[in-house]
Amino acid sequence: MSLLLTSMNSKQDKYDIAYLKMALEWAKLSHCKRKQVGALIVKNRMIISDGFNGTPSGFDNCCEEDSGVTKWEVLHAEANAILKVASSTQSAAGATLYIIKDEVFGRNRIKIPTMLNIETHVKKDSMFNTPPVYSIYVSMLNLRHLKNIGGVPVQQKINEEKARILYTEIDRNPLFKGVAATEDRSNMNATFVLTDESKQAKFDEMWKAANISGIKGHRSIGGYRASMYNALPVSSVQVLVDVMKALD
Repeated sequence: MSLLLTSMNSKQDKYDIAYLKMALEWAKLSHCKRKQVGALIVKNRMIISDGFNGTPSGFDNCCEEDSGVTKWEVLHAEANAILKVASSTQSAAGATLYIIKDEVFGRNRIKIPTMLNIETHVKKDSMFNTPPVYSIYVSMLNLRHLKNIGGVPVQQKINEEKARILYTEIDRNPLFKGVAATEDRSNMNATFVLTDESKQAKFDEMWKAANISGIKGHRSIGGYRASMYNALPVSSVQVLVDVMKALD
């Protein structure tokens, strides 16, 4: 589970920051000297579990060996929080895990951009920037779609099928010729030209009548370019192939 900050000054932002602050206070209960980490599990704005890094019950509270190395039995903060909720009657389904360590605030060992430093957001109780929420939303819809159809492997097979259908017609039909070498062909963009330029006007009229758009060729090679990105269904490629077959 992870923390996601939403739009600027939203109510959820304020809850997120508040829970992070509470997790940071919980981290201070840890007996570990090298690193103190706190965790909260929140569901429906209710804290259903908490934890900090440390040794299990029955072990000495000291977390480090004399050499400074963390002892093997030390449990992570999130592990303690998850174990606690697992042994209760609460269900963690749909919950959010907030986890933070003490060194996050003001003690970073590397230089990071201001916008990526969580201290910047916490100090102002607000996000430092306005996120591109529309782009994030569209990306979410796209990823959900990919997941629903079976993932990237399924989408890859669909794309390969679209390319196969079009390239088969390009190679079969003597009126067309592919621009790229066979071994360099793209599944996303198929480039081709007419072998008889006198038929260009007729072909252009035919594909426009079939409500096909955007297949004008690249400025450097001319001809035609059919873009077959993820959103384009196999049926749309078949429409173009049917037009190519009808050209005489």
